[in-house]
Amino acid sequence: MNDRYALTEGIVTERTMISGEPSSSNFCYISYNVTIDGQEFSGRNDGLSDFCFLEVGDAIWIKYLKSDARRHEIASSFEIESMKRDEGGVFGGRDGLPVLMFVPFIVVFVIAVTVILMGIKRGRKMGISGDGSIDDGRPATAEQKKLIQEGFRRLGIHHEVKKKLTQAEAREILNEIDRKLKRK
Repeated sequence: MNDRYALTEGIVTERTMISGEPSSSNFCYISYNVTIDGQEFSGRNDGLSDFCFLEVGDAIWIKYLKSDARRHEIASSFEIESMKRDEGGVFGGRDGLPVLMFVPFIVVFVIAVTVILMGIKRGRKMGISGDGSIDDGRPATAEQKKLIQEGFRRLGIHHEVKKKLTQAEAREILNEIDRKLKRK
């Protein structure tokens, strides 16, 4: 379409209602003036309802034949979108999907990545341990230390439990003791 036609902007000079008030169910004639390649032209639509919302003085898109600017008419919404897309305008590039179509996907992707990164950061802050349990830095309980000491004794290890042990570290040690005792 773009090889034969071009778009330019015209001005509505008159709106004549055929029936009732302006709405999508009425018909009207729209007259316009347009300047193409330095020449002024006037035109009028065929009395369709598509343009009844326009007022005198409003801008309107006019399509014209590139080889003969005397052949011009009000462009439909479809023609405007199609011609702008072919020109690589705001609707996208030639033979490609419209750029605006990808915006929602990009927004959702950015939000998803942000949420995932925040979860990872929060997990590190809370100290998720290797066994999947939360290590919030709380010291090991007396019961955990007692179980560790008993496990060491049963394994024949004479080692004192360090005083600054966290609950997560205590769980890991107890799991290791349990594995070794099951092998014996």
